Formats: sequence, C-alpha cells, structure tokens
Amino acid sequence: MGNEVFNDYHPYQYNVFVSEPKPGETGILRRPFSTKALVKKNYIDRYTQLDCLEYYKNLRPNSNFLGTREYFPKENKYGKYKWKSYTQIYDLSTLFLYGITKMKLCPEILVKDESIGGEKNMRFMGVLSKNREEWIVTSLGCQMDSVIIVPLYDTLGINSIEFILNQTELTTIVAETKNLNLLLKMKEQNILGKVKNVIYLKCNEDKEEIIEKIKEKLIKLDLNVINFETIISTGKKCLEEKDEEILNKKYKRVLPDDIFLICYTSGTMDNPKGAMITARSATLATNVVYTIGFHFTTEDKMLSFLPLAHIMEQMLFTISLVYGSRTGYSSGNTSRLMEDLQALKPTYFCAVPRVYEKIYR
Repeated sequence: MGNEVFNDYHPYQYNVFVSEPKPGETGILRRPFSTKALVKKNYIDRYTQLDCLEYYKNLRPNSNFLGTREYFPKENKYGKYKWKSYTQIYDLSTLFLYGITKMKLCPEILVKDESIGGEKNMRFMGVLSKNREEWIVTSLGCQMDSVIIVPLYDTLGINSIEFILNQTELTTIVAETKNLNLLLKMKEQNILGKVKNVIYLKCNEDKEEIIEKIKEKLIKLDLNVINFETIISTGKKCLEEKDEEILNKKYKRVLPDDIFLICYTSGTMDNPKGAMITARSATLATNVVYTIGFHFTTEDKMLSFLPLAHIMEQMLFTISLVYGSRTGYSSGNTSRLMEDLQALKPTYFCAVPRVYEKIYR
C-alpha cells in the first residue's frame, strides 16, 4: 500500500518492508522508525499489563476500572453500569490464581518449537467467552503465574478449535454457559483434545434447567465442570485458612519478554496460525496511539465490544490499562449496542465497518 511512497516526510507512514518475501510468506513489515531494530522503550515506563494494574492500584486504588451493566432478570432488561476498582480487580485476579493453583488446573506441558528456542515447559488456559469482567480477571490471574491465555471463539468452527486444542494440549477452558453445547458436541465426537476441566461463566439470560442438563452430560463424559465463582471462593478459602502451600508459593509472574497470550487466526485458508504475543509487545503497541496524537487520560472511557480473542481488542484494553482509562463491557448483543453506548457514554469506541453500517441503518 503506502510502502511504495515512503520517505522521511511521511512520519506516520504505516509500515515498510525490512526483508524479502519467502515462499508462502511476505516480507517482514515494520514502522518506519523501527526499520533497524524493534523499539524496546515505552513512552510510559510500564511493560506488562500487571505492571499497569499494580501501578494504578497503588496510585488510585478505588478508582473505577471495569464496568458491567446491571441486569434485571424479571424484566429481562439492562440498567446502568456498575464499576469495580483497580483494587477489586487485582484482588479477584489473585483469588483466581489461588483457586486454579489449589485445584491444579494448569499443569506444565513440554512444548517443542523452534520459535521458543527448542524445548520449554509452558502452561495454558483456554477462554471461550464474549468480553466480560471475568475474561480479564482470568487473564490477569494467569499472568501472575505465567499461564498463557489461549482465546477461542465459536465462529472459529469445530475443526479449527480442535486444531488449537491439540496444538496447545491445554487441559482447562473458561467458557460461557452458551458455549457449553459446543464443548459437549466436541467431547461426544472425541475431538476435545486433552481438556479435562471446564470453568463455566453464567450468562444473564440462562435457563437454569437447560444449563444443568448440559452440565450433567459433560460430567458423565468425565469432564470436571466448575463454576467460576467456585474458583474465586476456593482462592478466598486459601486466604482465610492461611494455606501456606498456596500463599507462600513462589509464583512466576509474566516478565516483559514472556509470552502471555496466543492469538489464533481464523484459518480460512489452512489451519489457524498462533501469534505468540509477549507482554512487552502489547504495551509497546500503545506507543502508536500516542505518536499519532491520541492522548488518553484517566477521564476517558472505552466500550469493549470487539472480541478479546482478536489482537485489536487486546490492544484497546492494554491502552486502557497503560493510560489508566476505564473500560465498560457491552451487554453482548449487537441489537443492544446503541443502548450500551447511551448507558456508558464512552469517549472512545472502536468497531469494524460492518458494525458502523448497522448503526447507520
């Protein structure tokens, strides 16, 4: 695209090629200011999502951080946004970490791959859910002990999900109840890889009797089905009972150059490709919004709507973390998007053309 017209007078040129293409691969693209080497310095001196969370927890412990619309089941309506602070999310993430550690849900797996330097013990946690507070609590809790998040989404298709599960050999998935049927179908077809544990998140419009039937079927197929709240309460029990094994364990938090997330492509032409995202690369990517003139502040609010399974929304959330902005979650239905926007009144909203077309109509 713009690579052919790049020169020193185009400071915001998108990218340039810094290598020749290989069979089946394009050349490597970099920003014009990073052609000789990748940038290592961040405008804001924090290099992991955890660093950012802890910074604002200490600076503004009770400030609003993540917001979710209140739901009234009798009327089947959504109300105002209710917020949790940096401290509350940090504490919940810690409890989640203690819970999965106590229940031994993320064992180490020996991974052999040239891209990670040969062989390495790694741990994975799958997430199959729309954007919501628990998604972030899971991610941050896992980062506290170097458990790599593997986002999944139902539109990937069964074959692609099967490929990802086999490649990562993950044993635990955090999934919304609306996705339990998909997991059941895969288990019945014996294509759920090495998954043994399903941590389920309740959806607002669940029909309890239907969910219970699906859970019973999953349990009969030897899957361990656990409520997300049980993970949190298990972590809380470790604190209350001063469980030394859990509380005194030497946790290995994610460092800047550690992989914390694997974003898989949709695999339309072949099997999905997993992009291994380091903590540093996520925070460094926020430099771009600063250099092009978007200066976020603690007064800004974003509506989280695009899937967290994709890198775009991951970057938007990281921007919010780096700059101390607030994030409110969509109620999860495109038909309620305008209602969500009116309830939140965000200062920033990012979406794809198809979404804007629906709004326009």
